[in-house]
Amino acid sequence: MAECNQPAATMVCKVAPEQWTATTNPNPSLTVSTTPGAEPKRKIAIIGKSPSSIMQAPYGDESWEIWTLFDMNLRQDVPRFTRHFEIHPLDGFREKEKDYYEWLCNVRGKPVYLQRLDEKIPAGVLYPKDEIVGRFGRYFTNTVSWMIALAIHEGPAEIGLWGVDMAADTEYGTQKPSCEYFIGLAVGAGITVQIPKTSDLLKSRVLYGFDTDDGEMRQLWKAKEEEIQKQAKHYRDQRNQAALNAAMCEGAAEINQYWGRYLIG
Repeated sequence: MAECNQPAATMVCKVAPEQWTATTNPNPSLTVSTTPGAEPKRKIAIIGKSPSSIMQAPYGDESWEIWTLFDMNLRQDVPRFTRHFEIHPLDGFREKEKDYYEWLCNVRGKPVYLQRLDEKIPAGVLYPKDEIVGRFGRYFTNTVSWMIALAIHEGPAEIGLWGVDMAADTEYGTQKPSCEYFIGLAVGAGITVQIPKTSDLLKSRVLYGFDTDDGEMRQLWKAKEEEIQKQAKHYRDQRNQAALNAAMCEGAAEINQYWGRYLIG
């Protein structure tokens, strides 16, 4: 029997626990716990890049592992991480994302999950794709789904998703069903799942056939609106500062031209 509780900022879902089969560490040189059930209190936070909840994750609680993706560590979007995931081909990053690729090459002591090992990335760990697909099938449309699947496979007590909104009106909207599928598998496996209320995951406007109140969706809309307005203000400030800088340069150019006429004639 599934049970969902909804505190002020986070929705928590859980069911009765279930036993899982053990897996192995693909890179024994790195300390990566991959034995399901070995640590019943183990908690995994999966971090996406959405600003609405990325800083709500439990970075200050060392009992939580922090799993990150893409360039958020390079950009210092998060204060710490335990594992990093970059399952895209690295060829494009070597040319177009050089700073990020260099960061991957410099990671030490923490695993970086890759689809293919790179000799320049000593922390690289081969993502166990065949093992995961063999167990869960091929319904993977985004990195977060791969992360959730691996987390389920390792059997923690709890999984949390922060910075993962998957809003329907963004490019991530088509990726949302895959994430929700794996969240359902996690709940069915007896894993407690935390999702911020500002996330679009596992949200519907009303409880079909019963509810007419859309208070929770209004809260979600309000958070999105505040996020958009904050971003718009940031870009307006940048635009205004750029206009001010341009005006100062134009004024300096006029003064310089005046002195040029005076000195050169």
